This record gives sequence, C-alpha cells and structure tokens, in this order.
Amino acid sequence: MQGKIHSMTHSTLPAQAVITRNTGLAITAGYYLAFLSLGAVSASLGPTLAKLAAQTGVRLNIISILFVMRSLGYLLGSAVGGKAVDRLPGNRLLVVMILSLAIMMALVPMIPSIYVLCLALLILGLAEGALDVSANTLLVWLHHRNVAPYLNGLHFFFGLGALISPFVVGRVIIATHDIDWAYWILAAVILPAGLWLLPLPSPVPQSTHHSAATGKTRLPLVLLAAGVLLFYVGAEGGYGGWVFNYAAEQVGVGTALAAAMTSVFWASLTAGRLLSIPIAAKIRPSHLLYFDYVLCFLSVVVLAGWSHSSAALWIGTIGLGFGMSSIFPTMVALAGRRMGVSGETAGWLFIGGGMGGMTIPWLVGQFFESWGPPSLLIFVAAGLLASVVLLSLTLWFTRNAEPGMRRHATE
Repeated sequence: MQGKIHSMTHSTLPAQAVITRNTGLAITAGYYLAFLSLGAVSASLGPTLAKLAAQTGVRLNIISILFVMRSLGYLLGSAVGGKAVDRLPGNRLLVVMILSLAIMMALVPMIPSIYVLCLALLILGLAEGALDVSANTLLVWLHHRNVAPYLNGLHFFFGLGALISPFVVGRVIIATHDIDWAYWILAAVILPAGLWLLPLPSPVPQSTHHSAATGKTRLPLVLLAAGVLLFYVGAEGGYGGWVFNYAAEQVGVGTALAAAMTSVFWASLTAGRLLSIPIAAKIRPSHLLYFDYVLCFLSVVVLAGWSHSSAALWIGTIGLGFGMSSIFPTMVALAGRRMGVSGETAGWLFIGGGMGGMTIPWLVGQFFESWGPPSLLIFVAAGLLASVVLLSLTLWFTRNAEPGMRRHATE
C-alpha cells in the first residue's frame, strides 16, 4: 500500500480527507474486528437451537425456520447494504449494523414467541448481510488493486470467529445451564468494533466508469461473477453441511469422527485463508483461483476414488478446505480489478453467494437418501465445475471487452 491512500470522491458524498497509511491500517483493523464478531454471531445459532425451541415452546423441526428467516434477511441486507454504502459514509453504516447486531443478539434469549423470534432473526440476518457487503466493498475502496491479501485476512477473521464461537457458547451454557449469558456476552463482544470504527474516516467509492456502456456491459459481467460465487458457496455449504452424514454412512466412521470431519473442514478452510494472505500478495487473483479449483477437484477425486477409506476422507476433507479457502475473497478482489466494485455490485455478488448457500445444500438433502451418500460429491463437483466455467467466461469477457475496459482487465 502506498504512503497515502487516494480515492475519487462520489457525487453524493461530501469531500473527505485523504486517508494516511496509519489511518488506513487502523480502518482495516476495525473491519477485521467487525468480521471476527460477525463470524462469532453467525456460528451461534446452531448450538443454541434446542434451547430456543424450549424457550418458544416449539419442536426442533419448527425452530429450524430461524435458519430460513436469517438467510432471507441476509439476502435482503446484501441488496440494501450494497446500495446504502454507495450513498452513505461507509464506516457510519457499519457502526449502525454492528449496533443492530448487538441489540438483536441481546434480545434473542428474551423473546418467548416464535413469530417475534423469526422477526428478530430476519433483522439479524439483514444486519449481517449489510455488514458483510459493506466491509468487503470498503476494503476494496481502501486498498484498490492491492486488496487481495487484505480480503483473505478479512475472511480469515470471519472463520476464526465462527470457530471460536461454538466453544464459547457451549462453555457458557454448561456453566449457566441457559443461553441468556451466551447471547449477552456475544452482544458485548460485538460493540468494540463499532467503537473502533466510529471516529475513523470512511473510504470513498472507486470510479466505475470502466466503459461507456456501463449499464449494458457491466451488469451481465456482474451477474456472471455472482454466478461464480453462487455455485462455489453452494458447493462449500453443501460439503460443510453434509460431510457428517457422508462420513458416517459412506465411510462408516463413528459419530465422534464424523462430527470431527465438520470441524476439520472448517478449520482447514480458516487455516487456508491465513496461509493465502502472503500468497495473494504475490500471485494474480486469476492464477490463485485456478490453483484453488484444481486442488478442490483433486480432493473430490480422492474422496470418490477411495470412498470407503477413512484416510481418503481426511485427505479429501482437508484438501477441500484449503482449496476452497481463498475462492470467495479472491473472487471479490478479482471483480475489483476487472470491473470495479461499487456497493451495488458487491450486493449482487453476495446475493449470488447467499442464494447458493440456501439452494445447493437443500438439493443435497433432497437426493442424499435416494441417490445415496455419493450424491454429495456429485453436487460438490457439479457446483465447482459450474463455478470455474463461469469464472472462465468472466475472465474472457473482461479480457476481450472494448478498449475502455481492457486497461482495467490487465493484471
């Protein structure tokens, strides 16, 4: 990053001071702290689901609607947050979303009605989606073409929060025999990120005049990139959500080891994001993405070729975790290089990812019994193949666009 971080002012935003190197690093640290909190919040629902069912007097099959409400809120928040960050000071918007998260988390254990709880989870998901889109977009505006390692760092902190949260929640529930303090502690943990960002200036938008035909040319490219993330996130969520059942039924391992495979996958994905930070600083995003996909496909081959081997299960799961680890942040960085990233553009990307996370794991569930456990690998491989095809199309169209865009497509 250069000594000073310059960005073009936006017509709807007031002129802002130049962000110095130290201030830029402080802003980046604030985003990392916000994403650590976001990961912790995102992973908190599962371990508390049974307690929430008892709290509202419904069965587990009914309380699972909370996942749907949260996902719907996330999609809505991605769309609204993307537009809002283009028009409002970004750090102030993040502070509002962080405060909203803290309030909703504090209220959840005090809501006795399933209907009101659904509304709370919808608002919680909306704040998560807006925070996710806004932080990624602002980081791109802050670091420009050097953003790839910073984005991998951002998503590493999300994964770290998601790994730590279930252990903290579990310990608190064991100690208190209730979920109240688990939610209240998480609500309190969220607030420092907002206090950190409150006095800091907001990055201002990049110029998006990559072509004279922005409306006609840029939207299809954005939708292609969103398709890349749709199928990738679907494959990631499909494997992460169903590897327990696959390990137990296909490989025949015990319950403890099957459960460990879920943790191994997400831990590998988080560790891969940490390792990819220095790698992303030296390798072009497109090259890193193709390397990731190759590692993913090799891992699926290992899983499918030795489908009853516990060793292959370990190797394939760890390989998939590392292979998938940097795809999402690197794709966002690539979009910034090839198309420029506005809040609205980022909103489309995250909507694509959110739709994939909702649909493909659900599809796996529809065929897991009738087709058998290998159906998981079929959907994961198909999702990865569709994702890499759309990635290739995105790269080809941006590389062969009109001259006005060509200079932005060079890496």
